[in-house]
Amino acid sequence: MVFDTGFSLGVFILDYSWLKNHPSCIPVDIIPDTVGAGSLWASRGTKALEYPDFYRTVSIGNTDFVYNSLLTYDWKYYMASKTDGLFNMPEQDTIHIWEFNFESNYLEIHPADHFKMPKDCFVLDIEKKENSNFPFYVKVPMHIRSSDGDTLFINCQYCIDMGLADDICFFSDTEPEFFSKRKDAVWTRTSYGFKRHCTVDATLFDRFSIDSLRIYTDSNISNKNINCFIGHNFLKRFNVFFDMKNQRIGLQPVKNFQRIVNPIYKRYYFKLRKNEEGKTLIDFIPDYKENYFKNAGLQEGDEIVKINDLPIQKFTREKFDEFCEMDTIYIHVIRDKKHLQIVIPVDKSLEQGD
Repeated sequence: MVFDTGFSLGVFILDYSWLKNHPSCIPVDIIPDTVGAGSLWASRGTKALEYPDFYRTVSIGNTDFVYNSLLTYDWKYYMASKTDGLFNMPEQDTIHIWEFNFESNYLEIHPADHFKMPKDCFVLDIEKKENSNFPFYVKVPMHIRSSDGDTLFINCQYCIDMGLADDICFFSDTEPEFFSKRKDAVWTRTSYGFKRHCTVDATLFDRFSIDSLRIYTDSNISNKNINCFIGHNFLKRFNVFFDMKNQRIGLQPVKNFQRIVNPIYKRYYFKLRKNEEGKTLIDFIPDYKENYFKNAGLQEGDEIVKINDLPIQKFTREKFDEFCEMDTIYIHVIRDKKHLQIVIPVDKSLEQGD
């Protein structure tokens, strides 16, 4: 099973095949709703069956917990995973401390009575928001320094989302202008558009230093409840303790940090759109130094006719990925009524995935 704090508390997700082999787990007295489901680890959404009043006792180790909601869909196919589903913390669990030990890679559930946070923990208050699917929010004051020496102090309220690979991510209009115009940003595409990140040095709580912290900015998503997230690659720098009884979280720094990579996030080079005449145009080209499509001369407003002799009508993301494995890409465009061929030398040294 996968664990994720980014879902509502008390929710289980199970693969269709697992439930088929264990039919007694399906609530026979509840008619499920068909709902949308999705993940930042998949390239598109899917449909799921939701059992909203699914009260079942689940044993985790030697401890029983009650979960109150079930989603089921083709999880293994959708997530390209061998796991059977996803779980999180039960909604009303105030008698345990959930420890995620990233130093030695284990989950341990402690009785809350007489539990003491490790002495070297940073302890933060957990806040909850009404009518939000995201259950955990904290403030983490930090000073950051960019590669060119610019500095910024950030003290936002963040949602904690273990299923988000990013270190720190700003969505929509909460994006600080500090990041929006940086030429050293790395741009990656997502299932819904693109996002970019800058690598900075950071000091947390005025005394804990982190190098190679990635600050992500994403103007494609807007959420009324929360627009700032702490993800897995931030949390992996600590052993994490969730104390729901006292509404707090403990962060114990660890010595070894190994970044996880989301492989579906390839580099983002340009955006296409169709105009009213059905022509395919270059709508946007991000201006960063490693964008070899822009460096080769591709321009916004160019009409794309074909790519590597493939008519643009047959162009797909999968085909584009194949082209990026070649040494050279040839793009036939019309610019100012003139036919041009743009020769793109492919830079295979660029890191893919994020």
